Amino acid sequence: MAVALHAWIVDKDGEIRVRHTFFAETEEDADRLLKQHAASCPGAAGGETIEVVEDIDELPDAETIEDFEEEGLDEDDEEDEDEDK
Repeated sequence: MAVALHAWIVDKDGEIRVRHTFFAETEEDADRLLKQHAASCPGAAGGETIEVVEDIDELPDAETIEDFEEEGLDEDDEEDEDEDK
């Protein structure tokens, strides 16, 4: 099973303006991609990062990324909201 590692960068003022998503075969690979990217990303410098790992059936490609965005975290969030009621 593949993973999508979502990382939200919290600015110094507490606002979130950037989200990165790293797709990989394993959580360790996704974390490595995040760290490599953060080393050269000015937005990630010195800010807090909120990370969520999502198990996905397969890695998206250029043809399926839109389906992932429509079905990804949004679907999980809706399920969580329903459980809270």
